Amino acid sequence: TVQAKLRESVSVKDFGAVGDSVTDDTVAIQAAIDTGFSVFFPKGNYKITTSIKVVSAKYWGEGSGQSIIKCSSCHAFEVENNVLDRPACIIEAIGIDSLSNSCDDKFAFYLGGVTSGAVPAYNSGFTVQNCEVGRHGRMGGGFYLKDVFRANVYNVGMTDVSRMIQLVGSVVQAYFNRVISNNDSAASTLNKYGISTEVATYSTGTLVPENCVFENCAYIRGERGISHQAGGSNMIFSNFDTEASAFGAYINSACVMNNGILGADPAATAWTGVFRGVSPSGEHQATYFNNVEINTLRSPSTPASSYGFDVGDGISPVYGMVINGCRFQGTGGDLQHAIRGRDVRDITINDCVIEDNLTIGNEINITTVQRAYITNNRLVNGTLFIDDANVTASSGIIIGNYCSAITFTPFVNKNWLISNSLATETAYFAGFTIDKNTNNAVFYGQTESPTFALTDGVSAPSFASGKAILYVDTADGDLKIVFGDGTVKTIMTDT
Repeated sequence: TVQAKLRESVSVKDFGAVGDSVTDDTVAIQAAIDTGFSVFFPKGNYKITTSIKVVSAKYWGEGSGQSIIKCSSCHAFEVENNVLDRPACIIEAIGIDSLSNSCDDKFAFYLGGVTSGAVPAYNSGFTVQNCEVGRHGRMGGGFYLKDVFRANVYNVGMTDVSRMIQLVGSVVQAYFNRVISNNDSAASTLNKYGISTEVATYSTGTLVPENCVFENCAYIRGERGISHQAGGSNMIFSNFDTEASAFGAYINSACVMNNGILGADPAATAWTGVFRGVSPSGEHQATYFNNVEINTLRSPSTPASSYGFDVGDGISPVYGMVINGCRFQGTGGDLQHAIRGRDVRDITINDCVIEDNLTIGNEINITTVQRAYITNNRLVNGTLFIDDANVTASSGIIIGNYCSAITFTPFVNKNWLISNSLATETAYFAGFTIDKNTNNAVFYGQTESPTFALTDGVSAPSFASGKAILYVDTADGDLKIVFGDGTVKTIMTDT
């Protein structure tokens, strides 16, 4: 019947909403939602003073620039705990702003989840698409999601939003596509992070977001583009674009980043494209970066404290870092190192291109390393520096790198293969081997160049019967050999 057809959806104006930006329409809008039907927002500016509590229904407007929620010191749409149970709550074609910038600590979409220490309980089925946030009145954040299963967000734009997406605790199977935030005048109440992930505590222990995918998202002007502090399986960032003042991506948990550009904001002073900190759960907490562009865009004002990748904090070891096919661009002297590693285990750097003169130090600078695989990188006029001095055993492969110099110190008691590197292609060592006890450092197809440095201590290394060890004495710079009986002979003096 006509009557039944009309009852399939209701308009907020059927319940007295005015939409003039002045009248408080909170009660009228909530009354329409409480019918349980889908709710239509005709063209207008609807002032609310408390959050709108939505359920499993559809809420839509005439477009994000036509049907606008104007928040006064409150979240816009809120889902209370354990309300949604598929089919989804769908919010579409609606704009969300604040009145007089009164929502610097509020979110456009807020799913708060259970309290800390409670039993996990989920909202399941939440979709937002074709919405705009903060265009004419900034909001503190876009999305706060905790204890959510199956969240889908498509084509959402934001302006002057501090925290774009915040995932806390058990957020599972969340998908974000074309979520973009431009934040020239965002407030400082919330941390200015594009995407952040955080752990939460429940009665059963701690839980983290997992199986969350971010595609074609962007966050321009903020402190961190990505702040990934807690994540389980299948955390993927694909085609992400950011200009950040401190970190393009601050990573402390397992993830994969494919493609995209991490750039420096004009306000950047000490800036890092990717910081990979500690590995709280050990070796399985691997991170993969494939075909990502690191671009300073504008020179950081303190290049001596700026890095393309900064792996490790120098205190706790970091496991399982893969940097593959990445590009490092900018102007001369923008960074200290394109890639710095401190106390890293199982690091792979492959097929990367570093722009000429981009750094004021070594292009690749890896210290306290165990198991490094550095192959086929192009470091134009740059130096590759490896130091495994503070570990008892290490091994690695350095092959096919195009660079002006390799410095490797020290290599004694370690197992390394170094081959076909450096820019000069004349005068090769053939089968050049240094063998101490049962450990080897083997060089072949290597250029005979004074920029290739083998350094040891200031005195001869330990000797072993039947062995002869070639080394450079750093006290006087002389090339020397120690025989199996401890006799030391100088082959060539520094002059």
